[in-house]
Amino acid sequence: MANRTLSQRTKNIEDLWAKAGKCLDNKDYKEALRFFKECESLLPKNENPLNAIASIYYLTNDYSNAANYFTQSLVINPSQPTIHYNLGNCNKSLLKLNLAIKNYSYAIDLDPNFIDAFFNRALLQQELLNMESALSDIEKAIKLCGNKEYLAELYFSKGNMLLDVTKPKDALKLFDKAIQIKPAPQYRLSKGSALSEIGLAKNALVLFYKALINDYPDYSPALSNIGYVYLDNHNDQDAEEYFTKSLEMDPSNNTVRNNLGVLQLNRGNFKEGWINFESRWLVDPRKSRFIATKKLLWGPNTQKNKKILIWGEQGIGDQILYSTMITPDNFPPDKTIICCDNKLKSIFSRSFSGYKIMSFEEVNDDNFFDVHIRIGSLGQYLRSDINDFKKHKRSHLISNKERTAEFHNEIFDKEKYICGVSWQSLSSNDKNCKLEDLLPILKLKNVIFVNLQYGDVKKELDHINNKFGIEIFDIGIDLFNDIDSLTSLVDACDFIVSTSNITPHIAGGLTKQTYLLTAISSRKFHYWFSTSQQSLWYPSVSIYQQELKGKWSEPINQALNQIKADFNI
Repeated sequence: MANRTLSQRTKNIEDLWAKAGKCLDNKDYKEALRFFKECESLLPKNENPLNAIASIYYLTNDYSNAANYFTQSLVINPSQPTIHYNLGNCNKSLLKLNLAIKNYSYAIDLDPNFIDAFFNRALLQQELLNMESALSDIEKAIKLCGNKEYLAELYFSKGNMLLDVTKPKDALKLFDKAIQIKPAPQYRLSKGSALSEIGLAKNALVLFYKALINDYPDYSPALSNIGYVYLDNHNDQDAEEYFTKSLEMDPSNNTVRNNLGVLQLNRGNFKEGWINFESRWLVDPRKSRFIATKKLLWGPNTQKNKKILIWGEQGIGDQILYSTMITPDNFPPDKTIICCDNKLKSIFSRSFSGYKIMSFEEVNDDNFFDVHIRIGSLGQYLRSDINDFKKHKRSHLISNKERTAEFHNEIFDKEKYICGVSWQSLSSNDKNCKLEDLLPILKLKNVIFVNLQYGDVKKELDHINNKFGIEIFDIGIDLFNDIDSLTSLVDACDFIVSTSNITPHIAGGLTKQTYLLTAISSRKFHYWFSTSQQSLWYPSVSIYQQELKGKWSEPINQALNQIKADFNI
């Protein structure tokens, strides 16, 4: 009797499994899931139905449930490299990147020849900017790989990693290897990026991408890359034309749409620019903070009695910049809450008198507001025309005046001006110059120079002092984390010289005379758009842009001449 019952149970499981299989063939995932769950109830301590259920959830993009069932399976049997790998894919899709890396590592520990796990772990390490680990993993995958087409994909990915670490010549060799195996359009596109980094002339690059379009007429990234070539060469009109053509072919490419928006804002086309700029939220949601709420977005027609939450986005500099649009005329203090980075909270509390200021860490629910808006999205309503900028020329940041006086007294020399300098940004190597590049300015007489550059720059400061006898005063504060003290230090200076980082935003917010050095870069910053060398957002900021990529001498010399004229030095 027991054997007959067991036999019947086994037959039931086999029948259910077969029915689930047929449903999968017909892509009837709902019914397949039901049958596999019945199998699970008959096999409560077996990993196989759990894996099947997890796989269906994964196929239907329900990564949370998929991860839950893969995890249950691994509790029963932890020695399943493929399931650790699948769980890694779930966590990758859930944007739990560090957890996904751990999952791939477990898979590799169980199967040291698991090429896919090495590959996926390499891609995540690249995304997290752990480039040494990324390159190590991709190299292991290449050594293990015996499939030619897969090898081409690995060469391509390693080439992109080498581009990330500014080794375009080495990257080019790998792209050529990939193309030799399989002349895929994406391989050729990345080869174009490597040629651009090496310095291939504009016309030659355009011809390279046009040849790619000729072979693959529907390949929109080649059109957008022509746009980037023109963008890097100050040909904004042609850049806009090719971005637009690319989007006509592929309207879902939010990276291109965002760049088109930035370019349009740069060109003063605010009406279309702000609309396209809204796509920034779809490019990479992980880089932007979101308030978990279903409450309505604020707009100009929102009822006046509604409690408004304006919340910061992107970097600290962006939050300072866009906060220039928050005025009592637009947003009554008693009806407005400003949510910002914790580093800005004390500054905003001083600067926006009467407003409630919160840090992101203090937001636990959405019970305290009626409507909300991202701070950068205010532009479409409040800066739709160049005249809107002219109406709002004002200082909007207030430093800690006692701290400012302390810094000033520590540095002050009645016969000398005080100039704050910074020259690097974490966000992009293109924006960085070397401190030694600033020598023409640093050699000015009757000027005391003060370090405003965050990070470990002691070697650079010592080098300038030892080699050229130029001392740059270092006040000894944490310029990366203590933004309040940085603001007071900027306020203690007579003028500022800086590349594009947080410093010119602080200086502009204080209406401190600032000489901004900007780079040619595919990553444009619309807020440094200028028709007359003066910033629209910060009237006290003068902008000097490179004419040639990587060459700082021209903007530095232009700034030097203006400093001499402005301060009679």
